[in-house]
This record gives sequence, C-alpha cells and structure tokens, in this order.
Amino acid sequence: MAQRQRIRRRSTDPRIVGGRYHSGYWHSSYTVLAIESHNGVRWFTERDDDGQVRKHCTAWDADRDRELGQPCRMIACGWNHDGA
Repeated sequence: MAQRQRIRRRSTDPRIVGGRYHSGYWHSSYTVLAIESHNGVRWFTERDDDGQVRKHCTAWDADRDRELGQPCRMIACGWNHDGA
C-alpha cells in the first residue's frame, strides 16, 4: 500500500515553469525555468535563491517538498496587465 501511495504522489508533481518550490532534500527554494521531456523523463531547469542554475530529473517528494507559489495563469497565457 505504501508503495502504491508513493507512486501516486509522484504522478501529482505540481511543478510548472515559473513556479516557486522548496526542496526538502536540498533545504533550499528555487524557481522552475524550464521543463523538458526526454524518453518519458521530465528534466527541470531551475534557479535557486543563490542564483545557481541547475538541471536535474529528481522526482517530486510529496513528503518533503513544498509548493511556495505558482505564476499568474494570465501572464502564462500572454496577458499583459500594462496593456502593452
């Protein structure tokens, strides 16, 4: 049962481009810059609070990782609040 729950949690990875998250493993916060998929594996490019950029395919750990904020959906769709 625990293994089934772990698999289900991995499939509910909330990370999207522009989102802010906290890694329980690295004990640091980061922003997702890009997500790529290669042969069914999701690769994340992210910038941490120290400005360091890294690329990895680490799975979301629902027990240790946290969502800190998601980007505005309107901006993601190209809406500009300044009217430009």
